[in-house]
Amino acid sequence: MVIDRDGEVGVYPSLEEAGLDLESPDVDAGEYRAFDSLGQPLALVSDEPSQTVGRLGSFEIVSSGPVDVRPTGEAPRPDELRQALLDALDRYGKVPARLRSAPLREVVEIAVQRLG
Repeated sequence: MVIDRDGEVGVYPSLEEAGLDLESPDVDAGEYRAFDSLGQPLALVSDEPSQTVGRLGSFEIVSSGPVDVRPTGEAPRPDELRQALLDALDRYGKVPARLRSAPLREVVEIAVQRLG
């Protein structure tokens, strides 16, 4: 699960697929938080610095290098993941009251169905 600065959630079946979809300039700018389905924080690492490769009007065109997604070794933060998922689900419709007190596993399953 990758949460961007606006609270949008990206659901990925694997760490590798998440890394392929994320853009290194955004990773470098700290735009994302990432967790596995148990709330374990994941590190997003861009080993190659992004480079400006051109301009389009007032916009810079920036190259995006590969992003590696890996466990941080930090303690799981299931409450942080749960709240981020509930907030994202709220934006797309009403969240049943029972889901607010449901186990993280259930919240993740609903998020995968509705957001994935």
